[in-house]
Amino acid sequence: MKLADLAAAPDQRRTARLLLRVPGPADGALLMDSFNASLPAYRFIHWAQRRSGPFTLQEAADLGGRLLGYHRSGSSLHYLVLRTAEAGAEAGAVVGLIDLHSFDFEAPRVELGYVGDVRQAGRGLMREAVMAATEIAFELGFIRVQALSDARNTRALHFAESLPGFRREGELRGYEPDPWGAPTTQVMFAALRPGLVLATEPPPAP
Repeated sequence: MKLADLAAAPDQRRTARLLLRVPGPADGALLMDSFNASLPAYRFIHWAQRRSGPFTLQEAADLGGRLLGYHRSGSSLHYLVLRTAEAGAEAGAVVGLIDLHSFDFEAPRVELGYVGDVRQAGRGLMREAVMAATEIAFELGFIRVQALSDARNTRALHFAESLPGFRREGELRGYEPDPWGAPTTQVMFAALRPGLVLATEPPPAP
């Protein structure tokens, strides 16, 4: 794979209950409302813990613009997750934000990140969204989608363990600092592209 392959990434994807689409500056109000409602729950997320107060509309609009720019340049892919008409009165409500980042085109593998709106929790919506993003990654040509969670974040670990096709692979001790600078243990989860055959025999003799 190569960077140019990311040009095939769709700008949106529909599932049974959701619309995943690339965010932009016009989504400032949606992002602001969702983030501000959920910030207290984002205890292990660096950017959330570094904030001194809630998002302003301008900050959220600027963030939407940056995410759009990242998506267009291929440095990372981003999808705002919204409920669709099937949700009735909640149609258009923000479910969360998903990104595909840290591309390794040689492997090829990609890391998955996500934050959910706490007001939509407990309905399987973020699980549906994450599986859609994983499907996009496989369609682009990646054979491995991986995700990391702080070992202390029991809610995130439970969520990752519930994702179809993902397997808990182990712990990475002292992998990165938490928002307060303390070294952490990160738990690795990963899914492989369906049908992938892994090498099991020794390589040919030189």
